[in-house]
Order: sequence, then structure tokens, then C-alpha cells
Amino acid sequence: MGKRRAVGATLVSVVLFSSLIISNAALLAAAQEKASDASLVDGESSLFVGSVALRGVSGVELLARAQAALSSKVFACPNATGEAHEAVGGLSVSLSSGGLSSIAVASSTAGEPRPDNLSMLREFDGGHPGQFDLYVMTVVNGSYPGGRVTYSKNEYHTLNLPFDPSAAGSFCLTALGELASGLSFLSAGACNASEIAAVVSRVEARITAAATALGLHAFVTYAIDGGATCSMTLDVRVTQDGIAGPDGPFTWSVEEEEQLP
Repeated sequence: MGKRRAVGATLVSVVLFSSLIISNAALLAAAQEKASDASLVDGESSLFVGSVALRGVSGVELLARAQAALSSKVFACPNATGEAHEAVGGLSVSLSSGGLSSIAVASSTAGEPRPDNLSMLREFDGGHPGQFDLYVMTVVNGSYPGGRVTYSKNEYHTLNLPFDPSAAGSFCLTALGELASGLSFLSAGACNASEIAAVVSRVEARITAAATALGLHAFVTYAIDGGATCSMTLDVRVTQDGIAGPDGPFTWSVEEEEQLP
């Protein structure tokens, strides 16, 4: 009798202990699942924040490269805007950080200015009428440590540099036309150097004043070719200085020449 009671007590203890183990195992599994879910959420959040940062840095770096391309040469007056877009088209930036990699590519194709979502770029964010818009595609891919969370997204952005390439180009052509009109007497015969110099000086003064009023600088040069019939080469260069860029102020330059008569 006493032995049965002892055995029964032992069985009860075993059952209770087994139940406790099962209960603790269930609690542990639930805690692990909760921790896993929290890890997934943390991973998704980390990848999203990192991707936004990479897109922003890529945008700034691409604008800096566009600034370098636009300030490193002199563009033709008749197609200043088109040449500017061609100069930046195809520029690209590749970056990686925190398990993410990104590439940003600029397009030479102009589109309609539209709102953007890279507000961290401040004045360079979005498209604005009368400014130089840069059309950018960004691709960001990556995964959180362990590979359970992955990220992949393509976006299109409009960024800008605060100047209008056509302003200097149009002014350049107008100035060249005014000079050519003032020198229309050249077809009459032999060159008169002093008369040419007087006309050029007078017209250049007007051009320089008009350029300054528009925030531009104009420079006129000419060369007399001589000969039995007077001919000459006129050259007009127009610059816009102090344009704000991510690497500091830069200068945009255009130039055109014309043979007279």
C-alpha cells in the first residue's frame, strides 16, 4: 500500500514536471518567434532608412559630376540647353553601405518637371521651371544580415541645378546679331580698322550693360581678315558665374562666332 502511494506520488511529480517543461518550451518558442518577428521588422526598417540615405548621397554625387561636366567646357550658343543635357546624360554613381548597393544614372532626355521625394537635397530637389533639370534613375538592392530580409527598388527622380542654360545662349545670339548689324557696311570695300573698332566698342558697351542687368557677362573679340574685300571674324562669349552647386559656385559658358560679310 505504502509502495503504491510512493509510486503514485512519483508519477504525479513526473507529470507535473513534464507539463512544466512543455509549458516552458512553448513560452520559449513564442519568445523566439516574437524576437524573430522583431528582427525582421528591424531589418526592414534598417534597409529602408539606408536606401533613402543612399539615394540622397547618390543624387548629390551625381549633381556634383554634372556640375563638373557643365563647367569644364564652353558650349555652343544655338543649342546650349540640348548640349548641356547631352553632357550629363549617362553620368552614373555607384555606392554601397550597410548591406545595400545603389547605382544612379542621369538621362539626357528632358521630361516634364515634377515633384520629387528627395527633400534632403533641399534646393537641388525636384524640377523647377527656368532651371536645369537632371533626370535620374536610382536602383537600390540589398539584404539584412542573415538574408531573411531583402530590399530592391527602382525610382525616378528630378533634380536641378539653379540656372537656365538657354539664357546665356539666347543672349549670345542676340549680341552677335547686333554686332553683325552694326558692321553691315563691311561689304562696301576695303577694311577701315578704326571705323570697325569704333563700331565694335559702341555695340560692345551696350551688350555688356545688358548682360550685367541679366546676371551675365559678355565678351566680344574680333579679327580683321583683310584683303581686297573687307572681312572679319566676330566672336561672342557669354558666361553666368556663381551658379550654386553641391561642390560650390560654378560658371556656365557659351560661345559663338560669325564670319562677316
